[in-house]
Amino acid sequence: MKVPETSVTLLSDIASNSRSARWAEFVERYRPMMMGYLKAKFPLVEAEDIIQDALISLAKALPNYRYNPDETGYFHNYIAAVLRNKACDAMANRDKHLLLKGSLKEQSQFSGTRFGIDDKLRKDIYKIALRQLLEDDRVNKRNLRIFVEVAIKGVAPTEVAEKFGVTRNNVDQIKKRIITQLRNQIKGIIKLANG
Repeated sequence: MKVPETSVTLLSDIASNSRSARWAEFVERYRPMMMGYLKAKFPLVEAEDIIQDALISLAKALPNYRYNPDETGYFHNYIAAVLRNKACDAMANRDKHLLLKGSLKEQSQFSGTRFGIDDKLRKDIYKIALRQLLEDDRVNKRNLRIFVEVAIKGVAPTEVAEKFGVTRNNVDQIKKRIITQLRNQIKGIIKLANG
């Protein structure tokens, strides 16, 4: 992901006039970086929608923004923070909507793979939990890739072990750990929904 060089003049021009023709230049300069960031960090969000929301927020915030990399950091980090906030808000809203579509009142506890709720809602909850886990920066990305290969794509554990340079036993252990994390994520979603 190429980071564009920050133009203080460009920032000043668009900050002083939200209708400036230089916004087209700004979008052309930063859009590839914004798209690359979202594809890498939040592959399951609608990137175009997030970028539009971020641009609106930037138009409102730039009149008060002062570019000073020594004190406030680089501008591309500021954009990344805006994108991250917008993407997290979008995921939270979508997840909340999915949970509110079904009734979870009768569900008191998640046990193994039995939810005690309809299949569609169970799948929605699983998708939410998996997405949250895949986008959690605290979870080892290599382990997640191994898990996706063996548990989701159905690649043979021996092939996955060879591909990632680990033992078959390591693949099994990683899969078991990630499944435990996924179950905990599901429990948390159900607990949150039951309030």
